Amino acid sequence: MSERIPEMLAVMTPFPYTIDVRAGISEARAMMAENDIRHLAVTEERRLIGIVSQRDLDAAQTPARVGIPSFSERRDHLRATLLPTVDLLHRRRADLIGDGMIADYVALHWLEWNGGALRLTVTGQNICDQIKAETR
Repeated sequence: MSERIPEMLAVMTPFPYTIDVRAGISEARAMMAENDIRHLAVTEERRLIGIVSQRDLDAAQTPARVGIPSFSERRDHLRATLLPTVDLLHRRRADLIGDGMIADYVALHWLEWNGGALRLTVTGQNICDQIKAETR
């Protein structure tokens, strides 16, 4: 595997262009066109949270996209269901957690895999603490 690392270093983009998660599709399109690129690293508070491609932007503007929640709507839903999700994990009932939610929690770094089990990350615990404080 170490033989492939130099190859990847030779072809990767060492300092990719980034765009904030709150930017609009038109801004991303303009940045891609201006820099003759097809992918942008998406950041939130200077932390990488994903990659968006020209194909993603094209798909986002097709009628089939109607009704699909935005990133912030999905994140808000995940935040609202985090405490019940953690409760289900503590009760070893991960089978009751909605499709794709575990992957989304892991992608947000709110949960992490640990030896085949899921656990809260520091960020996840902080969010749980915030939610509990808000409900007092």
